[in-house]
Amino acid sequence: MMQVRAFLTKKILVVLLIAGVLTGGLAAYGTLGKKNRIQYQTAKAERGMIVSTVTASGQVLDLDVVEVTTQATGIVKELFVKEGDTVQTGDSLLTLELDKDGVMAKEKAWAAYLGARADLDAAEQNALSAQGSVKAAEIELENAKQAKLALEKELKLAEASLIAAQHEWDKIQSGSGTSEAQRRQKELALQAAQEALTLAQRKYKNADNSIEKAALELSIAKQRAGSGSDTVSKAAANVTVAWAAYEATLPVITAPVSGKIVSLNVVAGAAIKGSSSGGGSSTASTSPGYKVASILIGNLRLASFNVSEVDVVKVKVGQKATITVDALPGRTFTGKVVGIDRTGTVESGVTSYPVTVQFDTPSDEVLPQMAANASIITDTKDNALLIPASAVKTVQGETVVTVLRSGRVEQRPVVLGLSSGTQVEVVSGLSEGEEVVVSTLSGGQQGAGSPFGGRTGGGAMRPGSFGGTPFPAGRNLR
Repeated sequence: MMQVRAFLTKKILVVLLIAGVLTGGLAAYGTLGKKNRIQYQTAKAERGMIVSTVTASGQVLDLDVVEVTTQATGIVKELFVKEGDTVQTGDSLLTLELDKDGVMAKEKAWAAYLGARADLDAAEQNALSAQGSVKAAEIELENAKQAKLALEKELKLAEASLIAAQHEWDKIQSGSGTSEAQRRQKELALQAAQEALTLAQRKYKNADNSIEKAALELSIAKQRAGSGSDTVSKAAANVTVAWAAYEATLPVITAPVSGKIVSLNVVAGAAIKGSSSGGGSSTASTSPGYKVASILIGNLRLASFNVSEVDVVKVKVGQKATITVDALPGRTFTGKVVGIDRTGTVESGVTSYPVTVQFDTPSDEVLPQMAANASIITDTKDNALLIPASAVKTVQGETVVTVLRSGRVEQRPVVLGLSSGTQVEVVSGLSEGEEVVVSTLSGGQQGAGSPFGGRTGGGAMRPGSFGGTPFPAGRNLR
C-alpha cells in the first residue's frame, strides 16, 4: 500500500512539473510574440493643394542706393540734412571750410576743366572745317556730273557732224563734174569732224575720271568729318568729367539725385582729409572720394539669391516668392523674380545661378547687404493626390511606397509629380484613401527610427508584419 502511494505521489509531481514547463513556455512565447510584434506609423493618401518651391539664400542688393562722395578736404562747417530727410537733386547737404590741400585741389580741378573746355572748342572748330570740306566736295562732285552731261551732248553733236561730213564726202566721190577745190573742201570738213569727235570722246572720258576723283574726295572729307565728330564727342565727355571733378572739390556738397538720406557719415567739426569708404578719415589718395552720405532712390528693393543648377531650370521671370531677412525674425516679405543670371558662377566646385527678386513692398528696415532667404513658388496644383515625402523610398532604382492593405503590407511602385519638401504628389500607383507606411516600430519601442530615414510624426500606429502575414491581435495607437 505504501508503495502504491509513493508511486502516485511521484506521478503527480511529474505531471505538475510538465505543466509548469508548458505554462512557462507559453508565457515566454507570449512575451516573445509581444516583443516581436511590428507596428507601423501610417498616413492616408488624400487630395489637396500642393505648392512646389525652390529655396535659396542670398543678400539684399544696394542697386537703389547712391553714394554721395567728395574730393574736397577740410572741416565740416554745417550740416543741412539728417538721416531720413527727403532731398531733391541739387539740394545742399553740407558745407566745408577747405584746408590748404582742398584749395589746391579745387584750383587744379578748375585748370583741368578750362583745358578740357579749350580742347572742345578746338575740336568743334575742326569739325566745322571738316563739314565745310564735305560741302565743297559735294559741290565739286555735282559740277563734275553736270559737266559730263554737257559733254555727252557735245559728243552726240560731234557724232552727228561726222556722219554729215562723211555723207558729203561720199557724194563727191561718187559724182562727176566736181572741182578739185570742192573735193578738197569736203575732205577737210570730214577730217575736222573726225578730230572733233575724237576730242569730244576724250573729254567725255575725262569727265568720268573727274567724277571718280570728286567722289573719292567727298568720301575722304566725310571720313574726316566723322572723325572730327568723334573727337568732339570725346572732348565733350572730357569736359563733363572735368566739371564733375571740379564740383567734387567745392566746399558745398549737394545731392546728385533725389531720394531719402539713409546714412550720414559726417558731423559738424569733423575733418575730411582724404578718400574713404566709410565714416573715418584717411590720408590716402582723394580718388574715388570720401563718402559723406547715402541716398535711397525710388521704391525699388532687390535681393539676389544663389539657386542650384538642379533648381534653376524650374525658375522663371515673374514667379512669386516669399522672402525672410535674418536681421528681421518673424517678418515675411513677398516679391517676384525679375532676373536670372544663366551664366552662373562656380565656387569650390559648386555651380549656382544668381536670381534677382524684387520686393513687392519696400521697407526702410531692409538694408543693403542684409542676409536673406527666398522660397520661389515654381508650381501649384489643386486636387492632387498627396502623401508624406517620408513614405517614399527607392528600391533598386525604382520609386516605391509601402501600402497597408487588409492587414498586410506590400511594396508598390509609384510615379511622383510635384514636391513641396514635406509632401509629394502621386501621379499613379495609389488611390485616394489608401494607407502608406511612414515608419515602423517593433516590440513597443515607440520612437524607433523610420526605415526611410529619420523620425516622423503623425499618422496612425498599426500592428502587423511584412511579407503578407496576418496581423497579430492588437489595437490601433493614435
